[in-house]
Formats: sequence, C-alpha cells, structure tokens
Amino acid sequence: MKRPTSTPSVLGINRTTDASISLLRGNQPVFSIAKERLTRNKLTEGILLGNLGDSLLHLKRMDEAQQVLRQAIVICEESLPLATGAFRGSLACLLAQQDQFDEAQGMLNMGEPMVKPRADEHAKFLARKSQVQCLAGNAAGARESLAAARSIAEELHLTDGGEVAQTILASEDMLDAGSRQK
Repeated sequence: MKRPTSTPSVLGINRTTDASISLLRGNQPVFSIAKERLTRNKLTEGILLGNLGDSLLHLKRMDEAQQVLRQAIVICEESLPLATGAFRGSLACLLAQQDQFDEAQGMLNMGEPMVKPRADEHAKFLARKSQVQCLAGNAAGARESLAAARSIAEELHLTDGGEVAQTILASEDMLDAGSRQK
C-alpha cells in the first residue's frame, strides 16, 4: 500500500492562457482539453440546437423552437456564419408566423449574406424569405424570392424531394393558399 505524500491531492480545474482546460492533482496535470476541441464541441452543439429548432418549428411548437433557434444563433455566430444565417432564416419564418414582421425582416437582412456563399443554403433561405414575405402581405416579393430559389435549385439539380425542394414546395403552397384566399 502506498503511503500518502505531503503533496496535497486536491483536484481542480486550471484555465491556461491558450484557453485550454487542465485538470490538476496538486500541481501535476492529470488531463487537458485543447481549445480547438472545446470549440468544435460548442459548434456541434450550436448546429444540433439549430436543427432541433427547425424540427420544433415544423411541429408548430413555436415557443420551444424560438428559444432553441436563438440559442443556436448565439453559439454559431462567431465561428459558423453559414449555420447562423440558416438559423436566422428559420427564426424569421417563426417570427413572421407570430406577426413580428420587423424582427423577421431584420433576421433576413442579417442572415442572407451569411448563406449566399453556399448555393444550396441560399436557395433554402430564399424559399424561407418567400414565406416571410407572403405572411407579411408582400406577394410580389414572395414570388421574386421563390423564383430565385427555384432557379438556384434547378441549376444545382436539387428539385427531387430533398430539403431544398421541400422548402420550395412549402413556399409554393403558402403562395398558392394566399392567392386562393383573395
């Protein structure tokens, strides 16, 4: 049996200058996590939360969706602008459904430049933008955004049942329903 030494065996967490976290026993490192790994885990959390928010929105669980989408945006904002932009588009749809058109438009304005570099995400975003515009009573703007989304989807051959095509179909359905109500 080993005798206890005079060195304290206190376990603690020491945050170092490079933002890694080390677990120490006394003054001896026991375990360390690099900054990059912590960042990667946080980004994964942001993406998972955003996807959960999209699912909750689809299920019409608006309060939960709004809370989760806002969390995802905050987490992804600094390091993952593409995801931030996409989740802003989802949140804009939710806000428009709650007649919060000014905030929805703000989300669209901030989000679109973030998704533009990736054509498939931009097409989905434009389809969501079309939905917001339709709910706001801007049928001409909605048709224009939807046409742009369709054009990108056709160019990328994303017209057969995938996420982009489904988002475009939902926008078309919304526009058609709005036209029939008049």
